[in-house]
Amino acid sequence: MSPYDYESGSDGDWDERGELAWNEFDWQQYLNRNHRDIERFLALYAKLRPQGDYLNEIARRMEWDHEEWSNLDAGFDEPLNDGIDASDPESEDYDPYTLEQHPVFIVTRGLYRDLRREWEKLMENPAGPISSGSVWKYAESLHTGEFNAILGVQALDMGDLALVVCHFKNALSAVNESLRILHLLADHKLNAIRGVAADARARLFDLREVWLRVMLDCREEIQRRFKGDE
Repeated sequence: MSPYDYESGSDGDWDERGELAWNEFDWQQYLNRNHRDIERFLALYAKLRPQGDYLNEIARRMEWDHEEWSNLDAGFDEPLNDGIDASDPESEDYDPYTLEQHPVFIVTRGLYRDLRREWEKLMENPAGPISSGSVWKYAESLHTGEFNAILGVQALDMGDLALVVCHFKNALSAVNESLRILHLLADHKLNAIRGVAADARARLFDLREVWLRVMLDCREEIQRRFKGDE
């Protein structure tokens, strides 16, 4: 694959933003703000999911103003908050770019957090028997899907688009495994288990839609670069 050839790569971003004088406390505050961003996304998701086109509406309200969440053309390679002193860790108006700010990272972490929360509630207050094998396999599939999706976001940030596609293909395989296990619970005799399974399927399908958007954008960009090299 060709080298990362955007106009300004990840390393160049830092050169324009000054030297960050952040200590452990400052970075922890930054991570806490990311946690609030994830919770805000989840609140919007719960509120807007009954509406049509809710993923794009959530993106708009989260101020992800680029329609394609893969952010291939704009966004994170430009300086943020011009005029703000990047060396001032007390300024909450300035945040350096890390993967935690990427929309696909926030969506992935948020929806998987919801999936784990609901599954844990079911395990803490079991409404009926679920085999230990199914419990383990489902938890493992959630971990595998989230892990590969985050690696995909990292590869996207580095510009390794073919690697992005491979990681998200692995994540999609894990989602298919999660859906397979949930399908076995769809006809469970207890309403609580059927309800958790239905909600989980909806979130997994939304994750799949977001990742497929990223994969499509990456494949189109790979094709465009290939034609440009001819």
